[in-house]
Amino acid sequence: MRVCITGNESSFYRILVSNIVRWGYEAVIVSPEHIWNMETNIHTESDILLYDLDMVSRSSGSKQEEGKAEQKVGGVGSGTRIAPVWGKLPLLIALGSGSVSRVMLEELGAIAFLQKPFEMKQLQRYVQVLGRLIAPTESEQMGVRSRTNEIRVLVVDDDAFVAKTIRQSLEEKLGYNVVVAHEGLEALEVCLDWQPHCIITDVIMPWMNGYQIMRCLAAGTVQMMPSFIVMTALTQKVRPAESGYLPTKGVVYVQKPFRMGELLTMVEQACMQSSGASS
Repeated sequence: MRVCITGNESSFYRILVSNIVRWGYEAVIVSPEHIWNMETNIHTESDILLYDLDMVSRSSGSKQEEGKAEQKVGGVGSGTRIAPVWGKLPLLIALGSGSVSRVMLEELGAIAFLQKPFEMKQLQRYVQVLGRLIAPTESEQMGVRSRTNEIRVLVVDDDAFVAKTIRQSLEEKLGYNVVVAHEGLEALEVCLDWQPHCIITDVIMPWMNGYQIMRCLAAGTVQMMPSFIVMTALTQKVRPAESGYLPTKGVVYVQKPFRMGELLTMVEQACMQSSGASS
C-alpha cells in the first residue's frame, strides 16, 4: 500500500514518512503542485493521500502573488477540489493546524481530518484500518456472511443513549444481532471483522462522520457493501451531492426526529435486500 504526503523535505514530513515505512507501508512526499497536476498520475498510484491544508494554502498563496492562483474557497485554493475531478481517488486524510468546515472536507472528498499537533498513534490507526480495507487478508475476503445466517446490524452514533435505544429495539422487536460503534474508525473495524448487512449511522460525529464511513467502504474491497440508513437532521439541500466517492445505491435517509417504528421498518427492508443479495 502506498501513502502519498503533500509536503516538502522538512523534518515534520520526514518523520511522517519514517513512521509510515516503519508500519510496513510505502510512503512518498510530493509537492502540492504535483497533486494539482493531473498528468502526474498521483491519484492512480496512491492508496492514501495525507493532504496538508497548511502546505496547500502556502503554495496557493505563492501562486496568487504570481497572478496564477484561482479563486480561493474556505481558505484553500479551488484547485484543491480534487474529488469531482479524479477518476480513481485515493482515500484522503486532511491535515491542518486550524479548524476546517464539514463542507470543505466533503468538497475534498476527505474521509477524516487530523488537527495538528496530533499523536502519531492516531495516524497509525487510520493508516492500518484503511490498509485493511484496501488490501484485506484472505479470511477478510472470505467474510463471515457465508458462514452464518444471522442478520447483523451495525449502529454508529457518538450519542451513547441513542445508540443503546436503537440497539435494544432491534434486538427485542426484530431479533437481529446488533453491534454499536461510537466513532468512524471503530465502525470500519467492525465492518471488516463482522460484515454487517445494514449500517445505521448518524451523520455529524467527531473525527469521521457518517458520509466518510460510506466513502471508505465504497473505496475498499469489502466482499459485499452493506445497506446504509443515514440518520440526519440536515436538509436535503445541505447533504453532499451524489458523486463518485459516495455510494448511490442502498442508501436511505431518515430525518430526525423519527419514530422508532419507522426506523425499524426501514432496517427490516434494508436487511432483507442485503441478505438476499449476499445469499
